Amino acid sequence: MSSTRPRRRGDALPQILPNFLIIGAPRSGTTSLSEYLGTHPQVFTSREKELHFFDLRFHRGVEWYARQFARAKGKIAIGEATARYMYGAEVMARMHGLLPEAKLIAILRNPVDRAYSHYWYFRARGWEPLDFAGAIAAEEREAQAHSRARRFYLEGGRYLKYLRVVCESYPRDALLVLLFDDLREAPGATFATVCRFLGVDDTFVPPNLGELFFRYKEFRSILLSKAARKFVPEGLIKDVLFWMLSRPASYPPLDPVLRRDLQERFAADNAALAAWLGRDLSSWSAPAVTGPLHH
Repeated sequence: MSSTRPRRRGDALPQILPNFLIIGAPRSGTTSLSEYLGTHPQVFTSREKELHFFDLRFHRGVEWYARQFARAKGKIAIGEATARYMYGAEVMARMHGLLPEAKLIAILRNPVDRAYSHYWYFRARGWEPLDFAGAIAAEEREAQAHSRARRFYLEGGRYLKYLRVVCESYPRDALLVLLFDDLREAPGATFATVCRFLGVDDTFVPPNLGELFFRYKEFRSILLSKAARKFVPEGLIKDVLFWMLSRPASYPPLDPVLRRDLQERFAADNAALAAWLGRDLSSWSAPAVTGPLHH
């Protein structure tokens, strides 16, 4: 019996679900890559960048998730970017259960810079009262106490243990791992690599290529931003409100002594990751040569 028949009135429309996901890491260029892909004529990305379906909104059901891609008809690559997906075994199991053929992209950043950027992201929103050294110490205490409300500054940069979990659910060739440095220093070549991985035209050049999105911002009023987060529903109005409440800013460079200490803490993790990727990550151990980080 044929599985195709004319759709009758009242039948549910076929669901469109993503076939690629950008799964991490936070503060590592996931927003920029998503924005570049969103300009590609053969690619559809969800309007809301971080859908958090597989970690925070799974209870909303597949129908809700599919609605985020309802306008993707005719596109070759359909995806979303939620930068914390890569950190959960349960997330990966849910994802594979629904999207077993999906392609995954992870972008990794020097874990010291990523931690410091993540810290200032939280600090600017009033979520982190401690200085960076204090926040790192607090994270270590939380880890020892197995606290559920844990900071994730250093742990978020221990990439290999989480990528291995990803590859327990998906084959290694379904995962493309990029470096933040690739996206920053060779955006054209890196974007073409992503396009080939997704099976779309790799000669297309995004008009916004090279622009860094989601740069560091500080809020003009922490109290107003907290109120907006609590009381204003998700959507365009909330996006505009947060844009109005924030302004581009810089944060101070990381203390060189603390940087060296953190580099030593990450040395073994980075060496194992370099071997697993087959890439030279020695630049992650070099002294900082740039000014304050903004991304």
